[in-house]
Amino acid sequence: QLVVLGEEGMFELDYLTQRLTFTRATDTTNPRLIRGYAPTFEGELVELPLEASEPLAAELDAFIRVVRHGERPLVDADDGVWAVAIAEALLQSAAEHRSVDLDRATVVGDSTIVGGAPTA
Repeated sequence: QLVVLGEEGMFELDYLTQRLTFTRATDTTNPRLIRGYAPTFEGELVELPLEASEPLAAELDAFIRVVRHGERPLVDADDGVWAVAIAEALLQSAAEHRSVDLDRATVVGDSTIVGGAPTA
């Protein structure tokens, strides 16, 4: 399960049921907080459409398309580096009680993939 909280509400993705919902916060100007965090969101629940598929089969299909047909991968090494940078920034932000700015071009460089090979 993945839950993402924001100023306007909460996204919740259930990997098992493959259901994605968004709960819109009813009072974003005066949320109910516990130690500075909104523990729950009350408000309109919107179910967002997802194309259900078996995750491992979808991952293997995508890999085969890259290898056989030269398609660009859905997720590449730069995406992995960026994800780690975001996770590290989240930890730093929590430890230092401040926001941390990130610039993707600075973190992963300005490389592109052409024909399956990275170029700079």
